[in-house]
Amino acid sequence: MVVTRWLKPRSSSRDRHLAATVRVLLLKHPNLGVVEPSVESKAGVVLLRGQVPTLRQKLLATMAAASVRGVAGVFNELEVCNTEES
Repeated sequence: MVVTRWLKPRSSSRDRHLAATVRVLLLKHPNLGVVEPSVESKAGVVLLRGQVPTLRQKLLATMAAASVRGVAGVFNELEVCNTEES
């Protein structure tokens, strides 16, 4: 599912649980460096915000979130912030 617009959610308990589950997954994933992830959910569509060091990790975060049972779609606004200087 491709999501092109995010509306401020009116959270149900299911959406709050789904957002919490995705947030914990992002924090515990061994290959992700998500900094202070923010996860919101509305009708099963999750919104990801925060920072990751690489584009690969941004894509991995999308796939990880989409793998959670109950997630109908992922809107990824994670910022790629490469902190390494050239």
